[in-house]
Amino acid sequence: MKYVIRNGVSFSNPIKDVISVCEFEVNLKNIASGRAERASWPNKEVFTWQRAAKQIARMPTVDMHLLPDPDPELDTDRVKKSEWLIVIGEYNTPSRCIMLPYDGMYGGFLCYYHGVHYDVSGRIRRGSVRTNLEVPDYVFIDDNTVVIGRKKIRSNFDTH
Repeated sequence: MKYVIRNGVSFSNPIKDVISVCEFEVNLKNIASGRAERASWPNKEVFTWQRAAKQIARMPTVDMHLLPDPDPELDTDRVKKSEWLIVIGEYNTPSRCIMLPYDGMYGGFLCYYHGVHYDVSGRIRRGSVRTNLEVPDYVFIDDNTVVIGRKKIRSNFDTH
């Protein structure tokens, strides 16, 4: 019986149904090197960015003491595969900032409204905000697909 209602609402585990609605797949084959894809995700905007080798190469040279975030994080702590940066591209303000990728003083993201600049790791570098762009939960299910909103790869034995 659970198999029949699996694609609808599972009354035996409604929490998993809510979580699965908050997941979505991104086809990485469609994103060229140095470019980002923007997707809407429950009241947020998510960027999946295939960073170019020259962008990645600059990240280890960043002086961590100069970053405004009290927990600035190394680039390697913010990504699972060095070429892919996945971040939530807006912070939650009443003005609903729109982030622009590959822009600003550090080549990362820029919010024109607040004059906030991020680097290609999504770390705050300049502006009124003091925290990095959030990295959502995500998993790579193969070389060409990432599922955003999921913490781990599901096995064939999982019911959802």
